Amino acid sequence: MPKTSIIWFRRDLRINDHPALLAAIESSEKVLPLFILDKAQIQEAGAKLLAYMGQSLKRLDESLGNNLHIIEGDQVEFSLLLLKSMRFKRFIFRLSMNVMAQSEMLEWKLPELS
Repeated sequence: MPKTSIIWFRRDLRINDHPALLAAIESSEKVLPLFILDKAQIQEAGAKLLAYMGQSLKRLDESLGNNLHIIEGDQVEFSLLLLKSMRFKRFIFRLSMNVMAQSEMLEWKLPELS
């Protein structure tokens, strides 16, 4: 069983009915919840959407025992940096929130680190 998995919360800022979160919990000893706040997201969003996102992130953090890690930066660049530098075995996130899709999770598994 991998020791640590990172669950990347993207648009689905909840813990109920979250396939990627369930996969991480079932297959890891420790789960690190992450949200990457991309500057492009901020620039494209209006004031109402930003307020809603802030409230949703606060509720998500509270539901995770105040363990949500919120990082500001480019989502792709930060994800690649994590894959190269962190000592974890899995990086899991949902590709889409399309409720009709059967499984839209992406999981990166890393080789054993020495």
